[in-house]
Amino acid sequence: MNEDRYPLFDAWPRLRDALPRVRLGAWPTPVQGAPGLARWLGVENVWIKREDLCAAFGGNKVRGLELLLGDAERRGAETVLTIGSAGSYHVRTTAVYAVQRGLNLTALLVHQPRAAYVRRNITVAYRSGAGLRPVRIPMLPVAFAGEYARAWRRDGTRPAVIPAGGSGPLACMSHVNAALEMRDQIVAGALPEPDLLFVPMGSMGTAAGLSLGCRLAGLKTRVVGVVVFSRWYCTAARTMRLARRTLRRLSAWAPAVERVELARGDVTVVGDVLGRGYAHFTREGVEAAQALYDAEGIVADGTYTAKMYAGLRSFLRSADGMGRRVLIWHTHAAGPAVAPLSEAELAQLPRGLRTYFRDTPQPLDAALPKSEEKSPDRPIALVAD
Repeated sequence: MNEDRYPLFDAWPRLRDALPRVRLGAWPTPVQGAPGLARWLGVENVWIKREDLCAAFGGNKVRGLELLLGDAERRGAETVLTIGSAGSYHVRTTAVYAVQRGLNLTALLVHQPRAAYVRRNITVAYRSGAGLRPVRIPMLPVAFAGEYARAWRRDGTRPAVIPAGGSGPLACMSHVNAALEMRDQIVAGALPEPDLLFVPMGSMGTAAGLSLGCRLAGLKTRVVGVVVFSRWYCTAARTMRLARRTLRRLSAWAPAVERVELARGDVTVVGDVLGRGYAHFTREGVEAAQALYDAEGIVADGTYTAKMYAGLRSFLRSADGMGRRVLIWHTHAAGPAVAPLSEAELAQLPRGLRTYFRDTPQPLDAALPKSEEKSPDRPIALVAD
């Protein structure tokens, strides 16, 4: 593995200077065949792209943070502001790597259903030194403006703003790079070119970047996004708008980037497995997570990846998936086990976050495979500059 290689820069060298990147993950992430899962899905050819194995606190958010934190450092920011749900994997991962690089992090957190992973993610973010601020959704604009002004006064420099989920053209470019990385793995024989690429669809950055990246890589692979956030928000039209914004930015920095045609049909949206809404676990999702764990020893979470696996099974059954070559983008942001917060630490948490530790998680939480630790035969290295 050449840890310094970045296919996006190899393809368009001018982007190397335009995109300040800090190295957080080990790339490329591996691809593995999944014959046991294929039997459960009722198809013949299934591979899994293990985004969870990129770093100690892995998952698809690490790719975007390499460019987002690089941009923050180039701008001279001392503080990063972001938004997420109380147990956001995005916030947890941003906290770990921002603070590791000497940046302050303030995160505005909105309420979500209770789950064990919410406790773990709050614990990691809190112990990293991030400032966690629970906020009611109607108050988000006011709270954000206040935190922005406070950080500017304290630091003397503008804080860097990372949107919810880390999604935006800059982070999407990292997923364009991921598609080029996948193309190289296809050329190397790690997998055949997939017909369908399944990914959870929340803030849509991963789906948008992969869709654009597949077109730029000359692949015919179609991205299928499984809605895990909001059917109203997660649409093919909105995903393609983000992809086009990303392409315009890339072309401005590197004119050699081809202005490929992007249409709604480049991404398919599956919205029938969301259940009651974001972060509400479903029986279909729990069943899919258990099937994945039994077949391949891979852990899924109830909010994102479990619903994706349930959605892809539903899609393949309705669309006659026999003979299709399927690649699953396993985005689960797994991490090592963490010790529970002590009573003294709990007392220091904002009151709005303590409830996640005092109250019982949602009923289906207990049915999920619980191992959050990496398997001993899959060592994870936290790569630093």
